Amino acid sequence: MTREDKALPGLLVPEATLHRLVDQLAVRFAGVFARETIDRYVFESYTAPARTATVTAHLPVLAGRFATERLTALAQAKGVIDSDVCEILFVCVHNAGRSQMAAALMAQHGGDRVHVRSAGSQPTASIDAAVVEAMAEVGVEFGAEFPKPLTDDVARAADVVVTMGCGDACPVYPGKRYLDWQVRDPAGHSVGEVRAIPRRHRRSCTGAACRTAPRWRLAMTAPAHRPRGDSTVADKPSVLFVCVHNAGRSQMAAGWLRHLAGDAVEVRSAGSMPGDRINPSAVEAMREVGIDITDQRPKVLTTEAVEASDVVITMGCGDACPIFPGKRYVDWALEDPAGKGVESVRPIRDGIETRIRGLLTELQVPSAPGR
Repeated sequence: MTREDKALPGLLVPEATLHRLVDQLAVRFAGVFARETIDRYVFESYTAPARTATVTAHLPVLAGRFATERLTALAQAKGVIDSDVCEILFVCVHNAGRSQMAAALMAQHGGDRVHVRSAGSQPTASIDAAVVEAMAEVGVEFGAEFPKPLTDDVARAADVVVTMGCGDACPVYPGKRYLDWQVRDPAGHSVGEVRAIPRRHRRSCTGAACRTAPRWRLAMTAPAHRPRGDSTVADKPSVLFVCVHNAGRSQMAAGWLRHLAGDAVEVRSAGSMPGDRINPSAVEAMREVGIDITDQRPKVLTTEAVEASDVVITMGCGDACPIFPGKRYVDWALEDPAGKGVESVRPIRDGIETRIRGLLTELQVPSAPGR
């Protein structure tokens, strides 16, 4: 770690202690990560809190916990380690108040149904003292928790990301559900003023966001807001398919979903740069399996369409799709049928069918009779 030490003058690094930690984690993650990766994560996990820490005696221990958590998250994101529970990440600015309270309450109420992490876009040295006292009053202790920086690995490992005033600091990845909780920052407030914040968190954590298992995947895609008084709409999940031209992939996907789900799912499709007409090869390929999409027309992607949908499935439209909290974003890597003949479009069509059937299973929507 000598090279990195020189890059951070004035930062005393207990090199021998951190090397022992690397040895321990190299055994734990044998066959998962190279030693060089573990070494880098351990050093980063030490230097990040060391920059703001006022007391450094326990930093090696904290670094060990932080590095272990980050490596576990990275392994989960890569699919090397499976997680059978809902992974929830709470993010605020300093990770010293709101996100720590939310994480502690979610862990308490979620039990073994969830795994909880928290982080901050600009973490401070310690958890706010008034927050610690207010939470202790309701029987919640923070134990060994400390403010941690928001890192790419923990964001990638999360299924649900709950932000609290951290703006655009949290990276957006397909397949995550993003929620934004408008919660007052407890920084600088007295214990009396902070007491109301845990009560609000408790209501949130015992509400829909905490009802995660055994149907947490369905909860991620369940409608967040529906018009009241219309049971036919309220019971339907809504799916939006987006590709570039809305002339091939997204139209075929929408056709398959309407065909297989009937009226059990509300289906939309759109394009970031819609074409003049639907690809004739896509129309013919779908006709071969008994699905008629000749009455469909390419439509432009609008924020209203995204906002009205629960699940947004993109297919090569890049960053053109706007991000709204509470939506689930999934990206399907599908070949563009533009300019291809029917023979080349058939495998794309069949691949879309497989994905649509998987989507129906995840949404717990049965296929229409006989399909």
